[in-house]
Amino acid sequence: RRVLFRSTKVSGGVTTNLVTLQGFIATIATNGSLILSAASGATSISNLNLTGGEGAIKNAGAMTVTSCVITGNSSFSGGGGIYNSGAMTVTNTTIAGNQATPYYSQYGPFDGGPGGGIYNSGGLTIIGSTISGNTASTIAPLPGGSGGGIYNLGILKVINSTITGNTASIAAAHQLSPVLLTQGGGIANQSTGTVTAIN
Repeated sequence: RRVLFRSTKVSGGVTTNLVTLQGFIATIATNGSLILSAASGATSISNLNLTGGEGAIKNAGAMTVTSCVITGNSSFSGGGGIYNSGAMTVTNTTIAGNQATPYYSQYGPFDGGPGGGIYNSGGLTIIGSTISGNTASTIAPLPGGSGGGIYNLGILKVINSTITGNTASIAAAHQLSPVLLTQGGGIANQSTGTVTAIN
């Protein structure tokens, strides 16, 4: 196994926050905490397996994800696999078996974050990738789960990719009114979002 980490800073009055993570069949696993957060700058990751996190990736900068596997992550704030509010390109990557679930506290359940696989409020391009078996779920009296595969509020482009077997759900015993109806097992696109899907 091999993991390469590189950070570059350019002086002369200009600072560039550039981070590169590259693995060779490497796995980054956590036990219930966010795996990778990028607040700004440019970040690139490739050939990594990201699993077991409270969300795998949270991006507010400019990020490229290439040839990765993002699986088995769960988030109550939305985006079980990826939460993107910046600019992101995902290529040749599998996002599978992630969950967005309700958050429980001493005061009871709160709204479960949407987007089992991906939550996008920025600009996201997905190329040659698979998004499968992800789940957005909740319980009454919260709104139904939204965007099992992808929940989109921003600009989404999906090219030559497969979105299959994703689920937006609510416990059947609590399905009491239309307000609780689920939406978007594959993609839930909201009024502020735009989706372009090619092949």
